[in-house]
Formats: sequence, C-alpha cells, structure tokens
Amino acid sequence: MSRSAVKKYNSSIKRALEMKQGDDIWIVMGKTSEWTDEDVPDTPSPSDDTLVEPFLAIKPIIKSMAKEITFEAYDLLQAGYKATVTVGGVVKYLELVADEDAYDDVAVYLYIQALYDPIASGHPDFDEFRVYYATSGLVPSAGYESDLWLVSDNIDDYGMVEYENAGTKILGGSAMTLPALLAYR
Repeated sequence: MSRSAVKKYNSSIKRALEMKQGDDIWIVMGKTSEWTDEDVPDTPSPSDDTLVEPFLAIKPIIKSMAKEITFEAYDLLQAGYKATVTVGGVVKYLELVADEDAYDDVAVYLYIQALYDPIASGHPDFDEFRVYYATSGLVPSAGYESDLWLVSDNIDDYGMVEYENAGTKILGGSAMTLPALLAYR
C-alpha cells in the first residue's frame, strides 16, 4: 500500500502571519572583520545559528506577506507592491500581499526590510560589514525596549537567527536597505 504526505500551506501562512504581527523581528548587522579569503566569503550553514561580530540591530521598516512571481508579473506591478531578494545568487521576484489576502494568494513568504541610514536615523557609522541576519526574540536591555535601533551593548539576547545573508564586504557611510525573506513552506 503506498502512502503520500504533504505539508499544508494554511498552517505555514498562519505561522508567517503570527511572526509578522509580532514585534520581535530585527535585522542585525555583523562581521566587520575580513573573511579568510575576501574573494571567497564563507557560505552560511542552515545549522549554524551563531551571530558573528554583531554590532547593530535595526527594526524593519517593512514586514509584508509575499508570494514569488515571475519577472514578467513583477515588471507589471507598481512600486510598493513588489520587492526582490537575491538568495544564493538567484533573484527572487516577489509580490507583496496584504494580510487579508495571504491565504487566497498562498503567500508563504514573509518579506522584511530594514533601512540603515547613519545620517537621517542617526545609526552609528561603520567602515564595512559582511553579514546581516533576521532574528526573532531579540531582548533589548532595560531602558531600550522601545528603541528602533540598538548597539550591541544595549542587547541582552539576540534571540533566534531566522535568516542570514553573508557575502563580500558592504561599505558603510551611506543609506542602504537590508532585505530578508523568510520562507514558510
């Protein structure tokens, strides 16, 4: 007798919505030192949940349910309804989906984006970094619970690593967006 099993999307979408509606997602910037070989950065491991040289945590400015779409469909969407994330060298084209449409649209991704801006937001400036993470459950130190960004000295616990983006160095000093894509499939 043969059997087959399948994971159901509704439970995945429910967990993504719960994560989105929570208040404990942060983007954490890290790894200011050089890789052993700067031309060949270390490859992140799904089983490694260690944050390397974290120096700044920023609350996301965007948290949205999302679904993957083709480039052609992406090209037709208006700004504000679309996003891209490069994962493993492959660009994923996304349509941002309203919470109330997440089940009908089978939006099994949570798209997160933080803005690092040393001038407008007063974030600490840095020369370069190589990794950023999306974490959940970060615990700010007492007195910093309502801050939108935190330096390492003001963090009691970084929580759980949900996503890691590692690569060649990114130069600091100017504003940049840091996107992350959490899959709930």
